[in-house]
Amino acid sequence: MAGRAYADSSVLMTPDTPHFLASITKVYTATVIMKLARSGEIDLDAPIFEHLAADLIGGIHVIDATDHSSQITISRLVDHTSGLAN
Repeated sequence: MAGRAYADSSVLMTPDTPHFLASITKVYTATVIMKLARSGEIDLDAPIFEHLAADLIGGIHVIDATDHSSQITISRLVDHTSGLAN
């Protein structure tokens, strides 16, 4: 690979140099989800538990001791209105 690994150093970039993508992955993820919705492979209004394991999502959205995790939909995640913190 060519170039410096960090703008403020002389360290050269290698195949193992980490690349910080920040929020750009949100664009790719949303694009793939919308393509899947357009083709009918997923329903944007479906709850996320239809696609993710219960042990992964259980308890991710608890308010006043009530777990609202099962109410989160794909569309709420994509448009950032699920109520989940960053």
